[in-house]
Amino acid sequence: CLPKGYELDNFSVWNQAFTILGLTEYFKVTGDAEALECAVKCAEYVELSLRERVASGGKITEALNGGSQHLSILLPLARLYKATGDSRWIDFGIYIIGQAEREGFKLVSFEDLFDLKSQKGVEMLVVYIGIEEIANIISETEIDAELSASVLKDAVERFWNEINTTQIRNTGGASTGECFQVNGNLPAQLSTDMHVNENCVSVAWCELTAILFETDTRAEYLDAIEKTLLNAVLGSMATDGSDFAYYQGNFGRKEFATSAGMYKCCRTRGFNLIAELPKLMYKYDGKNIIPILYCDNNSEPEKGLRVVCETVYPQNGRLKYTIENKTGEEKILKLRIPSWCENWNCTVSNDQT
Repeated sequence: CLPKGYELDNFSVWNQAFTILGLTEYFKVTGDAEALECAVKCAEYVELSLRERVASGGKITEALNGGSQHLSILLPLARLYKATGDSRWIDFGIYIIGQAEREGFKLVSFEDLFDLKSQKGVEMLVVYIGIEEIANIISETEIDAELSASVLKDAVERFWNEINTTQIRNTGGASTGECFQVNGNLPAQLSTDMHVNENCVSVAWCELTAILFETDTRAEYLDAIEKTLLNAVLGSMATDGSDFAYYQGNFGRKEFATSAGMYKCCRTRGFNLIAELPKLMYKYDGKNIIPILYCDNNSEPEKGLRVVCETVYPQNGRLKYTIENKTGEEKILKLRIPSWCENWNCTVSNDQT
């Protein structure tokens, strides 16, 4: 829809990226080959355009938001590989990461958060979600990549630690003016018109953290998800569940629309997280059952195995789990002691541990 020569400006790559994501998800659910073909065509156009830009002396990181916009294509490339099995999408992703390094963006070699060229909140979180998914694909396959899975995963973990240490506030939110700031998590009176605690950042932070937990089951990750979900995400939601806002609890005011009636904060990303919550019940690997969220639920991780949790958490800290195991195999329930909990006890109703 943009004039010739400007196709990749004004958020076009961001839009292309999420178009590919939507099409690949649609293909996964429906098996519609035309949807996947359209996603591939879109990715081929982006690849051709960005490679031609570099060949002609331009830079991939010459883009909006401190140069991060074009890097958002990394996550769709990982999902496109999963849908097609075509390793060229991982090759292109590694090319982009390497080119960003050559252009001084320091996606992999950064020493701290502000060593990176961009501090745009949600875009940088989406970029590192993509890097983590590419790293996991490389580690699970025989794809020979310029950058190893361990190098990529180390960069993602350093990025996560930087955000967690310097940006996440005690309410679980982050960002001011939709960007990360120096000492961003220090206590401060920030008005709602400064676009504080962007909903997109809160949701993407939960998403990145959940993906990291998939391969490294650290309780710290679950504490982070819990704090952000229960405070920043649900705190920013309208009481009728219809919208999300920039929100800071100490003001207790949520603004959902501008004077012209335009929405203030990205509601679709908030709705997406709500839709994904059933996937955050448990991590189950065939033996270990690890609750990700403590909430009232009745789940069947596999046939013959039922896990029931009765609780009103977080109104109080009491949890009752009932495990019905008819699989004939031993199962282990692993419970996180929340970081806020100073005293805890566990009672088992039979001789199983």
